[in-house]
Amino acid sequence: MKFGRRHLDLVQGYVPGEQPQEEGFIKLNTNENPYPPSPRVVKVLTRISPDRMRKYPDPVFRRLRQKIALAYGVRPAQVFVGNGSDEVLSLLVRTFVDPDEKVLFTYPTYVLYETLARLNAVEHEAIELDAQFDLSEEVFRSSGKLFFIANPNSPTGKPVKSDVIRRLCDSFAGLVVADEAYADFSDTSSIPILSECPNLVILRTFSKAFSLASIRVGFALAAEDVIADLMKTKDSYNVNLLSQLAAEAAIEDIEYMRENARKIVQTRERMSASLRGLGFTVYPSGANFVLTKYNDNASPLYEELKRRKILVRYFPIRRLENCLRISVGTDAEVDALLTELGDIVRSGQ
Repeated sequence: MKFGRRHLDLVQGYVPGEQPQEEGFIKLNTNENPYPPSPRVVKVLTRISPDRMRKYPDPVFRRLRQKIALAYGVRPAQVFVGNGSDEVLSLLVRTFVDPDEKVLFTYPTYVLYETLARLNAVEHEAIELDAQFDLSEEVFRSSGKLFFIANPNSPTGKPVKSDVIRRLCDSFAGLVVADEAYADFSDTSSIPILSECPNLVILRTFSKAFSLASIRVGFALAAEDVIADLMKTKDSYNVNLLSQLAAEAAIEDIEYMRENARKIVQTRERMSASLRGLGFTVYPSGANFVLTKYNDNASPLYEELKRRKILVRYFPIRRLENCLRISVGTDAEVDALLTELGDIVRSGQ
C-alpha cells in the first residue's frame, strides 16, 4: 500500500552530485569552494560554550540578519535566513504560490526549481534559453506568480545583467527570484536595483564563495513585506546555533571570501583557456565552474575521468547531453584535470 500523496508519482526527487565513498578522488562535480573558510569560523566554532548548546538558537537570527544587512546595504527587516538557499527556494513556493498559480523558470537551469513546483503540486513552465543560453524574449512576455532566474545560471554559468533583471521585474506581475548563489564569482548582481524593484527577491548562500557548504546557510534580500511572509511559514528553529555562529564569523571577514573568489576566477580563466587549447568548446562563465563540450557524447569522457579518479558533472538531459560541467578546484587539482584530459584527447579515447 502507498501512503504518499498522489502527485508524488509525477515527482523525481532532486539528484545531487556524486559524493565519492573512496579516498583519492579529485572532486570537481558539486561546485564546492576548494579553499577553507575564514579562520574566524573555525575559531568561533571551537570556542562555543557547552551551555549554549543545550538551548534553542535565536529563532529569528537577529545578529546574523544585522550583519548581513550591514554587509549588503539593506535593513535587517529585508533579510531572511534559511537552512541553505534551497530551503528559501522551497519556502518561496510554499509561501507565495497557490495551487492554481504558476511557477516559471528557464531551461536549462537548476533542476530544483521544477522539483519544488512538482512537490507543491503547482502549475509550472520552463522557458527555453536561446542558442547562446541567454534569456529569450518570451521570458518578458510570460505571466505567473513566481519566476526563478539563476544568476549566474547553473549549469551554463551565464550571468544576467542587472538591467535585464530590472526589465523582467517591470514586465512580470509576480515575484522575480534572482538566485545569486554564484554571484561572488561574477561582476553582476541585482542588489543595486533591489530598492527599485518591490517584486524582486535576491538569494545568496554561504555554501559557495564563503566555503561553508556543510553549514547550510542561505539568505534572501527583499522588500520587508515579502520577508515578513517568509517568517510566517518557516520552521520554528530553521537555522541552528552552529550555523548562525559560523555565518556571522564568515561575513565579518568578508574580504577573506572575496580574495578566495578572486583566486577562483583567475583559475577559472586559466582552465577555460587550457580547455580551449585542447579542442573543447567552453561557454562563458561567471561562476566557480565552466560548462564545456568536446564531441557529440560527453558520457564516455565523464566515465574515463571517473576511472582516473576525477569527478566532474555530466547531465544526460536535452541540450546538455554533450556537455560536462567542471568545478574550479585548486591550481593543483586543475592541473591534474588538464593533464588527464590531454592524455585522453591525445589517445583518442
